[in-house]
Amino acid sequence: GDTMNSFVWLGLVLLLVVAAVLTHHTPKGGNPVGRTRLMKSARGILVVGVVVFSAIGIWSSFKH
Repeated sequence: GDTMNSFVWLGLVLLLVVAAVLTHHTPKGGNPVGRTRLMKSARGILVVGVVVFSAIGIWSSFKH
């Protein structure tokens, strides 16, 4: 139940992050600095998402 839900949410977040990275990866004005900053923040968001969802998964498994 709960564990499956957190896996679904994790999958959605991963899809969103991947989509964001892929969309921003193509240079619009040929600005490598902005792209690097975007990649760094996307990586940060990804790490935070993984940590949050791991915590949720661990917490829900302890709850049962």
